[in-house]
Amino acid sequence: TAHCKLSAELTKQVLALNTLDAAVAVLQQDNVPISCFVLEFLEGCRQTAPQTLSQFCLKQDSVGEVLMKITVPDGYFEQMCGLLACLIDNCSVMTCAKLFQFKMVSRLEDCARKVPQHCIPVACRSIEKVLILLSSDTIFLAHQQEDNFQIFKTQFFGEDHHLFIQDMLTCIKTSSQAEFVYTLLQRFVRVCPQESIPSISTPYFVKGFITGFSRDIVLFPEQIRRIVFSAHVFLFQIKIKSVIEIFRDVGFHTTVINIIRRSESHDILTVMVTVSFLSLLTSKYHEYLKDLKPLLNCNMLDTLIEKVFLFGHDERTQFGDDVTRIFLTMTADKDIAQELFRNNYIERLLDLLGANFPSIIQRCAIHSIGNIALGGHKVKQVLTDRYVHHLLLDILKEKAESEDTYLLSACGRLLHILASCDSVKREFVELGCVDTLLRVLRSKRDHAEVCWRALGLLSSLGFITAVHRRYVVTQDVLDMVMDVLSASAHGKVISYAALILLAIAELDDGIVRLREMGIHRPLDKATRSSIYKIQGPDLERWAGHVLEKLSLYTVAGDPAVVPDVSLLEPRRSSNDWPPLLANPFLPVDKCAAAQVGSDNNLDLSCHSPVAVGLDDAAKQQLLQLGIDASQPVFRVGRVYGSSRGLCSNCEMDGLSEELVIRSNGLTPHQYQSLIDNGWYRRGGVKMFRLRQNHRVQCCDWETRVSVEQFDYKLSKHYSKVVRRMPMARLTVESLPTHFSQDAFLLYNEYNFKKHDKTAKSKQSYIEHAVDSVISNQTVNGIQYGTYHQLYRLDGKLVAVGLIDIVPKGIVSAYMWYSLDKEVSKYSLGVYSALKEIEMVRELSKKNPEMKYYYIQGWAEGNSKLAYKAKYTPEEFYSACVIPEWVPSLKAVKEAKEKLISEQKNGFPSMKPIASIAEETTVKNKKVATDVPCSAFEKDRAKYEQLTGHKPDVSKIVVCLNYTTYM
Repeated sequence: TAHCKLSAELTKQVLALNTLDAAVAVLQQDNVPISCFVLEFLEGCRQTAPQTLSQFCLKQDSVGEVLMKITVPDGYFEQMCGLLACLIDNCSVMTCAKLFQFKMVSRLEDCARKVPQHCIPVACRSIEKVLILLSSDTIFLAHQQEDNFQIFKTQFFGEDHHLFIQDMLTCIKTSSQAEFVYTLLQRFVRVCPQESIPSISTPYFVKGFITGFSRDIVLFPEQIRRIVFSAHVFLFQIKIKSVIEIFRDVGFHTTVINIIRRSESHDILTVMVTVSFLSLLTSKYHEYLKDLKPLLNCNMLDTLIEKVFLFGHDERTQFGDDVTRIFLTMTADKDIAQELFRNNYIERLLDLLGANFPSIIQRCAIHSIGNIALGGHKVKQVLTDRYVHHLLLDILKEKAESEDTYLLSACGRLLHILASCDSVKREFVELGCVDTLLRVLRSKRDHAEVCWRALGLLSSLGFITAVHRRYVVTQDVLDMVMDVLSASAHGKVISYAALILLAIAELDDGIVRLREMGIHRPLDKATRSSIYKIQGPDLERWAGHVLEKLSLYTVAGDPAVVPDVSLLEPRRSSNDWPPLLANPFLPVDKCAAAQVGSDNNLDLSCHSPVAVGLDDAAKQQLLQLGIDASQPVFRVGRVYGSSRGLCSNCEMDGLSEELVIRSNGLTPHQYQSLIDNGWYRRGGVKMFRLRQNHRVQCCDWETRVSVEQFDYKLSKHYSKVVRRMPMARLTVESLPTHFSQDAFLLYNEYNFKKHDKTAKSKQSYIEHAVDSVISNQTVNGIQYGTYHQLYRLDGKLVAVGLIDIVPKGIVSAYMWYSLDKEVSKYSLGVYSALKEIEMVRELSKKNPEMKYYYIQGWAEGNSKLAYKAKYTPEEFYSACVIPEWVPSLKAVKEAKEKLISEQKNGFPSMKPIASIAEETTVKNKKVATDVPCSAFEKDRAKYEQLTGHKPDVSKIVVCLNYTTYM
């Protein structure tokens, strides 16, 4: 049979004569020369009738036992390997038990190791056959062998077959061998159960694989796709940080990127496979190492962009998904995004928005630019200067009715990010952004992400100045919002629809239109639906504000129409913190009241309740509460109820609540009354008051310096600032607030360099730094009102202080100054405060009541505000902690401790506290677990406690509009 090459039929006849038994008997003697003849006999049978030989061998256990025990003579390992491979290849489900019983795979691997150059193809192909057999249990189930399937699989992967693959990786000499070994590696990793993955994730195995990979992609370029794909399958299964670190430390990513660099323009398949693998490698670096710098340092993104430009439209589409994932993963890292911005990658990404690029590449570029834009106002300023928003709006207009929802979503996201200041929002509106968004919403009403992106941008445009808000408050917008509320079942979509309504409800005529449309019904239904609460956490807050505004305005504007009082029922769980203050419904100071005018015009003049049509009964209710109906009253312009965000004082994620009113033309005494009760302004015509914060330790305190007792000479630092100031070169001028080009330029320069904010428009600057709530008046020789303190050094404007002169002193509202080294060395911020304290001291000679310098907000633990507590002696006030001014930091500490103690024990006549402020961890962020209640709910509860009965809606209006917040 060995030399004559018998036919298959004759071989069958020979085997039928029990020659196999004789061969086994000879082999058992372990006589090397005779064993060689027997092995040649079996090799001849294998070549002529492999299936017949396998059937005879697998039927007799003695054959398997002998083949496993025989000492293979030198020079016969190839024959033995072929024989074992033949048995394995012809193994069936019914006979595979013999394969595992006699460990034929292990014997095959041992023989192949002896002569790898001859045995690699045969051994790898046979082992792959076993893996295919073990990759699916359907064949075993068909033969009712499911139990054996699990036993065989566990047994196979319990042995060290991966070491054979590793050995073969080091022995590859030809392209054919590379093909068989890497194909076997793919199959092994795919079939390997999860519990056995650590066996192929050892540093020794990984280093061997990396060495083989780096060698073979150079030696066998025709096998690059197979080799890279095998690496992809292998890396996908690795979930061990230390192993991923090996890939990074040896610079494996550089090897992969070099494959892309060397790929020719016609070799699109190699580029596709390699980019896909690079995408996986990037995600592994990000997930397990949080380190993408190595990828940036080897110019990965440059290489990808070059390839994108090199290929045509169809090729770009084919690997666009993987390129997108790489770019989004890289730019999602804040440090990487900043580095890309500094290296001017935005310009390169913008080049990818051309019409000759497929949609998938365009949205990749847009999303990546959006991630970079989250890095701060500098980036947004660069993008708006490049008119990126114009380009995005053009894309939206062109694609509004298309099916490319991902591109529409990407455009909406980036536009929303860029709409961060009023000047940009106004430009959006003037460019027809509202009409474009409505087109998108009409055509993509069933696509949730596109809808909430568009509605989010529309809501952002809604919160701009009253003049431009007219473009948003249109019947088309209202109809669209109504349709969304009625038809959509997505929480974010409904949430942004509610936010648009909140923007509209800021306008008096907007409230009327919303009420006429009956918007409160679908909105109220949405807030009470559990699915919306899960999907849209902001919905309840925004919708609650809209409903309360609708109800409150209804009573004040049209007493004949009484809304459903159930709409005012509390919608949030609450506790009893902060402590209830003294009766807030008794008038504090009658002259402190001032009505906010309509938001739909620039003239925010005061007017009395009579102007909104209160009847005699309503006037009588006002008088019972100590309010003269002929006097003007406040209306709260906006209430941020239970808003969650990152606390600026402790950097914990928690809830806070703030009240805002808008007015102008207040008398100095009215303004002083607000200050005395915790109100403050940050510039412009808005007055703020922090109602609650997420925990006692983070409450803001208003601060004022007692000028009579303050002496800067007692401080070495302040004395040094005064001595260092070049008085001969410095001039200080006090003028009523007005627009000045020099001050405007200095203002934008300061905010850009100090706070990383984009430049404001002239109108925005006037709204913040020129307009004021107080009207300038001269009383007893003192010029009360708002003024600019202009500091000039050698005639050049270097600093501007925004101050309010009031009956009890001076309020420092804002300060901006030059940050040039030549100027900043004089500490103009400190010097201006000392100068303003001295002004108060001089003014007190005309009015003895003027004895305070108000520095406004301070919080313990906030390093940025720490300087405000150094102008001793000082007094502190916090409406959240104690309803009076306290004389020292020691008193502040005592007040906090008292409040925390009351929190634990419960407040008198109120329900005990369900929980106190605690810290927990949610997604690696510190979170405050206590939930402040709404100011509205707190005021109703307090009213009921004081009066013994619940207030009706009209009295709630009075409470909200008058002394509740004073």
